[in-house]
Amino acid sequence: MKFLRCNISAPTVIAICLGLSGAISVIDANAQSTASGAHLTRSDIRKANWKLEREVRKAINHANVDSADVLIRANGGKVSLSGTAADPQMIQAAGTAASEVPGVISVNNLLSVQEKGH
Repeated sequence: MKFLRCNISAPTVIAICLGLSGAISVIDANAQSTASGAHLTRSDIRKANWKLEREVRKAINHANVDSADVLIRANGGKVSLSGTAADPQMIQAAGTAASEVPGVISVNNLLSVQEKGH
């Protein structure tokens, strides 16, 4: 049996191993999400979207933003906010709160400032 001898430092070997470990984790996570996604029905997907919408509304309310005039739509982790908020700071706070909810991939913040008297 022959052995191959290389002059690779220990930190290089560790870096290579960590890099491969990260790549394997990503591959494994993608495989699991594909495998679990293959068995979802339309009803399951709708329920997951509704649940995410509720969680986003809770987060927005927890951030002290009045969500009464905010329409929240979720579609596979992509969240859209539309409607009005009292001021630009509330719009920013709503977008930030929504983006921090587990399961949210992206937020399309289409909120506008509510006009006075409306």
